[in-house]
Amino acid sequence: MSNLPSKNGINLLDLPNKRINFDGPFFISCALPQSDDLLIHCQPYINDLFENRFSLHQFAEKWETDGISLWLAQDVEQSELEQEGKIFAFYLMFSKGMEGYVLIQCQLESQDLLQ
Repeated sequence: MSNLPSKNGINLLDLPNKRINFDGPFFISCALPQSDDLLIHCQPYINDLFENRFSLHQFAEKWETDGISLWLAQDVEQSELEQEGKIFAFYLMFSKGMEGYVLIQCQLESQDLLQ
């Protein structure tokens, strides 16, 4: 698989923690050949994220041993409107079992400051 988000990418665990606005917009997409399978595969993890209202660090740390990681979607351009709405884009990547990734775009509620 070429152009993996993890190749020269930024893992969200290396950035300040972010919290999703769970009442705001939330979009999942995938442009890979196995997109239908990946979208179905990610559903239980997304359900877990929403049910527990995890921060992105909490979610990434919980599922790290299962081969799941979160990566900044640096290649996704945002419109001016999206920037004003604090829309954040990242990849949910699977490296065990089913391999691939989905793009998630959501509104942030807050984010920690750099220390």
